[in-house]
Amino acid sequence: MLAHIPVSGNEQFVNEISRVVRSGGWLFISDSYWRGQEGDREQIQIRKAGDRKYEVYKYYYELAELKKLVEKTFGKVEVLQPLHYELICIARKH
Repeated sequence: MLAHIPVSGNEQFVNEISRVVRSGGWLFISDSYWRGQEGDREQIQIRKAGDRKYEVYKYYYELAELKKLVEKTFGKVEVLQPLHYELICIARKH
């Protein structure tokens, strides 16, 4: 979900997550990440569902950028693991 929040609101979004997660609780983010693929890191993608087309906002985070955002607003990142296509970020609120 975070990747579909405009960059200008990402800190507010993660702050809200931090507000509702108890101390000792976990944050788990799993999403695609920026690997230098075609296009810009911030995109509007067109998706089709049935006969309709929809615009979908997408922002591809870089590893260091996501870590900084989560640590600033939530707490220490315990795992930040890029896989073939997916980025896994796990943080525990202290």
